[in-house]
Amino acid sequence: SDADTALTVNARCVTEGVPLVLELLGVAARDPAAIAHVAQDAARRRYYRAAPPHGGWVAWDEPARRVVGFVRACDFGPLPSPWGAPRTASAGHELAIVKAECTREQCQQQPGTVGPVEGTAVWVAAADEWVRVRRIRVGAAERDAAEVLQEGSRLGPASGGPPVGREVGRGA
Repeated sequence: SDADTALTVNARCVTEGVPLVLELLGVAARDPAAIAHVAQDAARRRYYRAAPPHGGWVAWDEPARRVVGFVRACDFGPLPSPWGAPRTASAGHELAIVKAECTREQCQQQPGTVGPVEGTAVWVAAADEWVRVRRIRVGAAERDAAEVLQEGSRLGPASGGPPVGREVGRGA
């Protein structure tokens, strides 16, 4: 769902997957020939690298749903994420986006532009709509986004960081 994080999806996979593995092991012990062989359709398979997309940098020029999905895919809270939080930079200082959500409000600003402040959150322009950024990490400290980001500033890769944008890979 749109509320799932990496931790909630992993927990659901374990909850639903363990009984399936136990069932498979039972069938394998009784009659290995009874295990169905299903050919994989090579045209439909996809490959995902173990590393985070874009080297861990937020690609603000992507649709908001992908930006927010990337933030949620890195969210193992309260446990540490194996990928870390998605990175961005403001005025040459690296930040991490910890919590974000789609606003469903169209945006005509250049991607990465910090827009209106909304309470403790700020809106940041993605390719198609505003993203509501609620929490960021500066160094080791997690803070409300409105404490750090100012309207009109720009977010993007740190100086010398990798360019952001849609990655092209096998099966994508």
